[in-house]
Order: sequence, then C-alpha cells, then structure tokens
Amino acid sequence: MKKVLAILLSFAMALSIAACAGEDEVSPTPAEPSAPPAVSEEPSPSAETPTEQPSEEPSAEPSEEPSPDVPGYSVESKTLTGNNMEISYPEFSGEAYDDTLPDVNAFFLSRAQQAADGFAEEVENAGEEGEIYSIEQGYTVEYAHGDVASLLFETSTYYGGVHPNAIQTAYTVDVGSGTLVSLYDMFGGDSNAVREAILAEVISQLSEREDMYDDAADAARELFDPEHFYLTDDGLEVFYETYELGPYFVGPQFFTIPYSSIPGDTADWLFINE
Repeated sequence: MKKVLAILLSFAMALSIAACAGEDEVSPTPAEPSAPPAVSEEPSPSAETPTEQPSEEPSAEPSEEPSPDVPGYSVESKTLTGNNMEISYPEFSGEAYDDTLPDVNAFFLSRAQQAADGFAEEVENAGEEGEIYSIEQGYTVEYAHGDVASLLFETSTYYGGVHPNAIQTAYTVDVGSGTLVSLYDMFGGDSNAVREAILAEVISQLSEREDMYDDAADAARELFDPEHFYLTDDGLEVFYETYELGPYFVGPQFFTIPYSSIPGDTADWLFINE
C-alpha cells in the first residue's frame, strides 16, 4: 500500500511540474491600455510652476459691494500699435458696472486714439524725417479700492533732437458713476485751503532736493496744476513735468502728500491707511 501511495504522489508531482513549464511557454495576453487622463488646454498652475501675474492690474473678482481691500472691477491692458508706435490703455470690466463702464472705457480709448492720431500727423508733416519718430505710452494702476481707480500714464515721444520727451498724465475715475474725480471734489471744503496745504508740503520737500532751479519754490507755486495728481495708499501724489522745477537730468518731480495734512473731509470711498 505504501508503495502505491508513493507512486501516486510521484505522478502528481510530475503533472504539477509539467503544468508550470507549460505556463512559461505561453505569453500572457496584453491588457487593454487604459485611456490617458484628460488634459485641459490650460493646465492648472502648481506650486512648482507658478504663473506670471500682471503687476499693473487689479486681479480681484468683481464685487457688488466695494470694500477697502477688494476692487469691484478688473483692468485689462490694450494697445494701439503701428510703425514706431505702441500706445497702451486700460479697459475695465466688472458685472456690477455694466451701465457705467462703457463710458469709462470709451474715455480711455479716445485718449489713446488722440495720441495715435497726433503721432501720425507729426510723422506725415515731417516727411522722410518722420521715419525716425516714435511714441510709446504705458500706464500703471496706482490705487485700486472699492469703486475707485487712480492711474498714472507716461507718454514718451521722439521727434528728433538729443533725447525723447516724456510727459505724465493721471486720471482718477469712479467706475461706479462712470466719472472722473477732481482733486478738490475729493476733499471738499475750501479749494484754496486744499491747494495751500499741498503746496506747503511740496515746497518743504523741495528744499531737501538737489539740483533744482534756484527759483524752484516759486515755480512750484506758479505751475501747480490740480489735474497733476493721483492716489496711492500712502498719500496723495502730485507731480511736475520735466524742466518745470529742474533741468532735464533730474526728470519729473513727484511729491507724496500725507492725507492727514490736507484739510476737508475725504470722500466716503477714499480708503486710506491713516
């Protein structure tokens, strides 16, 4: 009996070994490849691959209620281009301002178009010499809170000569009403008192600057322009063009005026850090 069991056990082991050998000779059937994961045309940014954010545009989503930290609009830069011409201007958007933004955007587009038309006329009048003429305009959003934006433009033109000329232009706009805001409207009260307070700060700061004209203080008073201002978080910024207070190499002059030094009640929408 034991002999019979041994024979049967040997026979079973032989069958097992044969089965294993047979499996080694047969290639497995490849599985169906799984579908690749869907990839969007614009992959979401990760911490390892940060996306570049524009520095001169508010990035907050539109908001129904203005707040100190979240502007109720966004700004996209547009550009008019041509031969030796690049004129950038802002285009505002925001669902809360569908009734007012067309006027705001039409205003900035018209200013850009005026600059382009003026440049084209200069080139045409200059003939062949006009081929070297150029114009470049850029801007920065200096203040963006609630309904209000304050923007500074610099337009650099070259019409021959030693160097290009640059002028500064600033606009403060209430996108909620679709209107520009004037310097004196912001503070109310006595416009002459507001002007004198600003000039006192300008002349005080001017006395500490080098290479100004000897009569720079008188020039600052005489040439003060209430349209040459914009808002910042740190104070009201007023400016004078190149050559007004000093020679070309010192450039335009900017003065930060603390809001607390300006008399009158600031408008409700003026969010400041004081």
